Amino acid sequence: MPDIMLYRAGQMQQVCLPGDLVGIWDQKVWTFGKITLVEGLPYGDPFIFNLGAIAAGGVVQPVQLPNLAMSDLEFGQFRMRVLDDVAVGLWMGTADRRWRTKNQVARVTLFSHLMDEDANRTEFFVNEDDYAYIGAWNETSYPLNVARVAFWGFRYRYEPARQSNGQLYTINNPPSTYTRIPAQAF
Repeated sequence: MPDIMLYRAGQMQQVCLPGDLVGIWDQKVWTFGKITLVEGLPYGDPFIFNLGAIAAGGVVQPVQLPNLAMSDLEFGQFRMRVLDDVAVGLWMGTADRRWRTKNQVARVTLFSHLMDEDANRTEFFVNEDDYAYIGAWNETSYPLNVARVAFWGFRYRYEPARQSNGQLYTINNPPSTYTRIPAQAF
């Protein structure tokens, strides 16, 4: 049975440990892996991105975040915090918007931490060389000289998960327990 408590309130925690099995949802397919390594990625450079100056009422189209890409057989778990008076949206790839309902898409702002102190609602995952993107809106009546967003989290290394008979797990024959990793919008 998959772990159903993926997003946890409070300070960021690892979603799994070495030896745990994961099911990674990416490219509309489940891939199963066994975690071999977990490493923390601290808050700070090079994980603070500056989208640059934005005119009053201006928009920055989605920008790729190459520093958050992972190597083969790795995924990253991230949270984000907006550092300047700008609204930010998140895309997984160029098309999959995050934080959306049927008719609206939420944005993270400088003030989001007042309702979500530990940024747990901003948590997202990046698998292998897939890319996350952020776009920004200056919703103020004054120009901004900088529009910075900080990221932090964990890097996980995994190997393909195999059954006791050596066969790879598949969606038709998944492990009995695993942690779901939504590395793509669903």
